[in-house]
Amino acid sequence: MDLERAHAGIIVAPQQQYSVGEELRRIMRLISRCTAEHMQNRLEFLSSWA
Repeated sequence: MDLERAHAGIIVAPQQQYSVGEELRRIMRLISRCTAEHMQNRLEFLSSWA
């Protein structure tokens, strides 16, 4: 099994911690500051994008 598979990036958010509006604001902040290339093979926590 190949354990070194590439992915486009993963965003993790605690379930039901934020309102939908707050989740969208944080996601928009993240995508405005990170390129698709930067997100390659990264794990980002939505809580870091307050």
